[in-house]
Amino acid sequence: MSHHALHPPVGSDASRNPAPIRDPRAKVFGIGLGRTGTTTLGESLRRLGFRHLGWAGGDGGLRRDLGLLALIDEPAFTGVLNRFDSADDYPLPLMYRRLAT
Repeated sequence: MSHHALHPPVGSDASRNPAPIRDPRAKVFGIGLGRTGTTTLGESLRRLGFRHLGWAGGDGGLRRDLGLLALIDEPAFTGVLNRFDSADDYPLPLMYRRLAT
């Protein structure tokens, strides 16, 4: 099998317009701690078309408040995560078991 069968060449139509996620309920969570590539992961997911919530996302403080929200209001926390296809950084590394359900 050629390399191109798995990954389209950079600059091809397939690499510029990735296929959408088949299951709209699917989420991608980066659960690495700080300094483990979460910024790179987030940028990559954004380039692939994911609505991504990350520490460096310029989200107007939403990321800063997410940790507190997770502790005091789980339905509101879930509501925030439901607005995104992917998320990384704190508090997600501390909550990976809950996110897997």
